[in-house]
Amino acid sequence: MGTFVRSCLAWPHCAPWARLRRSQLGGRRGVLALVRGWLLLGASLLGFAVLAPSGEARMRHKTRWRCEPGRMRAPHPSREVARLLLIDMQAQVYEVYERPEDGEELSGGEQIFGCIYGSSRMRYLGFTSISSGSGGAGAVSWLLAGTNVALVDSSWTSSGPPNQTETVSVRSLRTDKLLHRWETLEPLTTTSVVLKPDGAVAWITTGRYPDEPRIPAVYSMDSNGTRLVATGHDIDTTSLALAGSTIYWTQGGKPFSAPLN
Repeated sequence: MGTFVRSCLAWPHCAPWARLRRSQLGGRRGVLALVRGWLLLGASLLGFAVLAPSGEARMRHKTRWRCEPGRMRAPHPSREVARLLLIDMQAQVYEVYERPEDGEELSGGEQIFGCIYGSSRMRYLGFTSISSGSGGAGAVSWLLAGTNVALVDSSWTSSGPPNQTETVSVRSLRTDKLLHRWETLEPLTTTSVVLKPDGAVAWITTGRYPDEPRIPAVYSMDSNGTRLVATGHDIDTTSLALAGSTIYWTQGGKPFSAPLN
C-alpha cells in the first residue's frame, strides 16, 4: 500500500488519496477516509472523461478540408453544391450554387472560387454572368495558369442611358492579390484571352454591337504595364495564342507576334 501511495503522489487526481496518513488506513476512521478518497478520485476521473474530446471529434479535427484535384468545398454544404470549371497542375477553379430542384437548370449568378492544392483556403473570385430583360453582369470567361486566374467580366443595361463595362483582371490564388486590372466603358467584347503562370495576360477586343462597330485590338498587361499591342479591321479576333513569353495572332492572313513579359 505504501508503494501505491508513493507512486500516486505524481498524479494530481490522486492527491485526495495520497494525502491520507498511513495511520488512517486502519480502523473505522481509516476506512471512511479511504472511501472518501476513492470517491474524490472517481469524481475527478469522471470529469476528465467528460471534458476530453471524443475520438470522433478528434478525427473531424484531423480531417479538416484541404484543396485537392476535384475536391471542392462549398461555404454552406447543406444547401450548396460545387462544380469544377478549370483544373491545372497546382490549382483549380469551381462554381458553387444552391442545390437545384428536380429538372431545374442553372440561370447564372453562381459564385466562383479557386484554391491551391494542399491549402485550406478557398478564394472568392466573382460570380458567373446573370442577365435579365434590363441588363446583366458577371464573369463571362475565366482562365487558369499556375496559381493565377484571369476573369473577363461584363456588365450592361438596356434601360435608361446605355451603360456598358468590360473588365479583364488577374488575381493570385496564393496571396488573393489583384495583379492586373483593365476596364473600358466602350461597347466592347473580349473574344480571346491568354494567361501566363506569372500573371501576365493578353486579349483581343472587338465591337459588341453590329450597329456600333469598333476596330479589333490586341492588348497586354505584364511587367511593363498595360499596352495596346495592335489594331486593325483585319485582325482575326479568335486567333490569339501563347507560346512561352510570346503572344501570336493573325492579321491580314499573316502571323504576328509580340513579347509578353
